[in-house]
Amino acid sequence: MRNLLICSMLSIACCWADAGQIERLLRSTLSDTPRGEAVNTEEIRSQIYDSAETLTSSEVESLLPLAMQCLRSSRFQARSAGLSMFISITLRQDSSKMLEPYVETLGNLLDGPTGPYRRGVLVILTMTKPEISPKAIATLEAHLEDKHSSAEESSGIVWALITSATSNQLIRHNVLKFVTKQSNAEITSSALHALHLVRPPDTEALNFIGKSLDSNSPSVRDSAVNVVGGFDREVRVRFAAQLGRIAGDAEEREEVRSRASAALRDR
Repeated sequence: MRNLLICSMLSIACCWADAGQIERLLRSTLSDTPRGEAVNTEEIRSQIYDSAETLTSSEVESLLPLAMQCLRSSRFQARSAGLSMFISITLRQDSSKMLEPYVETLGNLLDGPTGPYRRGVLVILTMTKPEISPKAIATLEAHLEDKHSSAEESSGIVWALITSATSNQLIRHNVLKFVTKQSNAEITSSALHALHLVRPPDTEALNFIGKSLDSNSPSVRDSAVNVVGGFDREVRVRFAAQLGRIAGDAEEREEVRSRASAALRDR
C-alpha cells in the first residue's frame, strides 16, 4: 500500500537538480507571468523526486517553507510542485524530523474535500521515516472519522495508526471501533493488513480478527486468514473452528482454503 500511494503521486525519471534549481522551479510555479502558466508539472515533479534524497538537511530546511507556500497556493502548478516536494522528502530516512515543523499545517490542509490533493497530504503524514511522529499520529487520529475521507483515505489513516501506535491500546481501540462502524471491506482489510504486521495479543484485536473470519466479504475473510496464519500456535487455536470451515468451503478461493488448512496443520 505504501509503495502504491507514493507511486501514484510521483513519476520517476533520471533528471537531477540541485537546491538552487529546485528553488527556481518552485518559484516559477508561483509566477503570474506566461512563463508560470507554461510550467511543465511532470518535468518539475520528476526533477524534485530525483533530487530530494541528495539534498543536505540544511538545503531541505531552506526549501520547505517555499514548498509549503506552493502547497497552499490556489494555482494548480504550484500545489502540484509543493506536493511533489513534500512527498519526495518523505522518502528520506530523516523525513520525520524534517517535516515535523509542518505537521500541524499539513493537518489543516486535510479539512478540504477528497481528491488527489488531499490524498497527497495523507501520503506525507503517513509515510515519514524512520517512523511517524507523535504529532503526526495525533493529527491522523483527529481525522480518523473525518466525513471528507474516501474509503481509500480512511484505509491509509487506519493502516498508519495501527502500525505506528503499536503500544497504544487506546488508539487501536478507537481505530477498530471506527472500522467496525464503517463496515467497509476496503477499510476492514486495511486494518487486518496492519494487524498482520503488529500482531497485537489483546482480546479486542483478536475478537476483531475472529469476526472478520465470518465476514460476508471474500476479501475480508482472505485478509483475516492471512492475519491468523502469522500468529503463534497458542493464538491460532482459538480460530480453529473458523479456519476449518473456510478450509472446507468449496466456495472459497483455493489459495485462501490452502492457507486456512496450513494454519490448522501447524497447530
